[in-house]
Formats: sequence, C-alpha cells, structure tokens
Amino acid sequence: MMTLKRLFLTFFLLAGFVWLPAQESLEIWQIEELINSLLQGSADILFPKRFNESLDQFTKIKDIAQTRSLSPAEQSDLNRLYRLFEELNQYTDDLRPYFNSILEARRDALTNEANDFSPQLFQKAEKALQELAEKLIKSIPGNTQESVNRCIQLYKEAEFEAVRNKLLSEVRIFMQESQDLEAEKVAPQSLKKVNALLAEVEEILNARRYNDPTLSEKAAQLLEESKHLLLILQQNQQLQQENAAFESYLLQLEDITGRISRLLQTNAPFSNGLELVLKNIELSVQDLQNQLQRLQQENQHLQDSISQISEENESLKLRLAKGQVISEKVESMKLKLSPLNIKVLYQEDQVILRVQSLQYSLGKLQLAPEDHQRLEQIGEALKDFPLESLLVRVIQNPGGNTEYNQNLAEQRAGAAALVLKDSGYLPDSQIRSQGLVKKNEMNNGNTVIEIVVELPADHR
Repeated sequence: MMTLKRLFLTFFLLAGFVWLPAQESLEIWQIEELINSLLQGSADILFPKRFNESLDQFTKIKDIAQTRSLSPAEQSDLNRLYRLFEELNQYTDDLRPYFNSILEARRDALTNEANDFSPQLFQKAEKALQELAEKLIKSIPGNTQESVNRCIQLYKEAEFEAVRNKLLSEVRIFMQESQDLEAEKVAPQSLKKVNALLAEVEEILNARRYNDPTLSEKAAQLLEESKHLLLILQQNQQLQQENAAFESYLLQLEDITGRISRLLQTNAPFSNGLELVLKNIELSVQDLQNQLQRLQQENQHLQDSISQISEENESLKLRLAKGQVISEKVESMKLKLSPLNIKVLYQEDQVILRVQSLQYSLGKLQLAPEDHQRLEQIGEALKDFPLESLLVRVIQNPGGNTEYNQNLAEQRAGAAALVLKDSGYLPDSQIRSQGLVKKNEMNNGNTVIEIVVELPADHR
C-alpha cells in the first residue's frame, strides 16, 4: 500500500516538474493567436459570456506584461486562460457542423441591420443560439436539427422585421415629402409606379412570407423609385422658382449629351430636339453592342482554337517523349541482339526483329538449339518493351509443292511462337503466328523469322 502511494506521489511530482517549463515558456502572442482562431470560429457569438470574461482578464495581464515581467501568480493565470481559450476553441470546432447554417442566417440578418431595426427579435435569436451552444457542448440529442431550424427561423424573422421597419420608414419619409410637393399633380406616372411597388411589398410583409425570393429585389426597387419620385418633384420645384432654371438645366443635359455624341461620332444637331440626338446615340450604342457580340464570338472561337492547338501540342509532346523512349529502347535492343545476327528495324507503329541464318533440318519444324536460344533471348529483350501484340512470321523459300511449303511455314511459325511463349517473358495472349512463302527465290536461300512488335496506340 505504501509503495502504491509513493508511486502516485512520484508521478504527481514529475508531472508538476514537467508542467513548469510549459508555464514559463507560454507567451502573450500564443494566446493572441488562439483568440484570433476563436473569433474566426465565432466563439464570441456562441459563448459570449465565457469568451468576454476570459478576454477581459487576458487584456489586464497583457497590459501588465507590457510594463514588467509577470509574477508567478500572473503567469499561472495566463496559463489558466490559455486552457480556457483552448477549451472554447475545441467547443467551436465540435459545433461547427451544427451552427454553420445558423451563423449564415445571422449574417443575413445583420446585413439588413436587424440588430438596429428589429432589436427584440434579434436578441431573442441570439439568446436561443447561445442556449443551444451551451446545451450541445454537454450532449448532442437526436432532435438537434429542430433546435437548429428554430434558431434559423428566429434570425429570419428578425431580418424580415428589419426589412419592414427600415424600408417602410424610409419609403414613407420619401412619400410624405413627395405628397408635400404635389406628387399627384406633378408626377402622376412615377407616383403610380411607387404605389404599385409599395402594395406588392406590403402584401409580402403582411403575409410574413419570410422566404419570398422576390422580396429583396422589390424592396430595393421600391426604395429606388421612391427616391426617384422625390428627385423629380424637387427638380420641378426648382425649375418653377427660377425663370432661367429650365434653360440652364436643358443646356447642362445638352452639354453632357453632346460629349457622348461626339465620342460616338453621331452628329445630330440639338435644333432638331434632344430626343433625336439621344435616339442617334441609342442606335450607335446598339451597333457597338452588336460589334462587341461579334468580337466576343470571334474571341471565343479563337480561345477554342487555342485550347485545341494546346491540347494537340501537349499530345504531340507526349507522343514525342514516348517516341524518344521507344527509340532508346530500340537502340538498347540493337546492342543486345546484333551480336546474335538479329536485325532490329523501327518503323512508325511497329518494331521488326529479323532473325537471319536459321537452320532447319529438311522438312522439320524445330530450330537448331542455337536458334532456339536466340528466340528465347528475343523474348527476354522484349519483356519490358511496350507492345500491343506480337506476330511471329516465318518466311519460307518457294520451290516444290506450294501447298506443302505454305503448311510447313505455318507450322514452323507456330513452333517459333511456342518458343517465345514457353520462355515466360511475354503473355501468351499477345503472341500470334503467320507462315509465308516468298514469291521469288531468296538470294541466300535461307528461311527467315520476323518478330513484328505492334506498338500501343499511345506510343505511335
């Protein structure tokens, strides 16, 4: 029993001894890096109380460290804070798969200023998010997705309410100012357009259709058109107040329009009216758009051609590299087989090995032992050579019975192919045989064996 106690005591003493250097080596920047990681992982959002309390304590210690060395107690506090931040970091990593969609909904709500224009709903969503985070670090129940969806819904409601409050308040201000400037009398068409958009947006808002895809677009259009309406009314008021205001305004428009017209080389005079000048500009712009479209199409064709040429170029480079490899292998094979009186020829898609000075007994199928060995050495030379198939061709001299010679050539070719198969260097399925009889008498009167190596398609 005493031995066991001593072992435990020794263990804790050693553990404490090992921990001391880690405490002393811990630097401020290490915690700052950890804090940056926590902020990226939204720990300040999921666990604001834990994070902010620890951050406040760290800030105080950091301020002290800038003026003097930390005391052992302060260094101990720094290590404790580091462990707390590490724990939070682990929590955020574990919860990330569950909270990504919620945090995205939260970002959308903040984009629409839900924290300012719908503070109660936004805070309700924040509280639900933080309560769910605290709950999930203890255990992850089976109905987690329901809680996640609830948080998302709360943020969407806050975003929706913010859109309503912000948008309608701004639009109503513009509408009130427009009414004061007699919008119904001065700009009836623009006012009608704004009222129609306002009715559509209010219908969506009143029905609380949170996920209506047209809401953002219509809300932006409503805001823009209400501003435009007010601008028309303000300009009209200015023109009415000053006698020369209309002329000044028209000349400004003509000056800007004239500069555009000169750039486009459309020279319609303003004496025919501003509308005609603008019409000529429109026609010129349409022509430029047509030219641009044609150029874009031509550019696309050129890019396609360049891509095709690049692919062909790469293919040629690859074929050239593979051809170089084949050439090197052929040269190596020549060095091995030339002393055996075997000629090696390299053509575009095949390599031919011609075995000359063969010795066959009259009417016999089997080669002399030395020729048998030559065939085996061919098999060994080809064992690492890329090939699609291999044809063993025996070429007989004419003379005597043609049918007999043909049959003999075929049988000798089969026997020679069998030698290559039995050598064990090449797959049997790749080896074929063929017997031929020369039409004309050979000069040397000898039978010849040709090994025709068909190269794979990607090596040709």
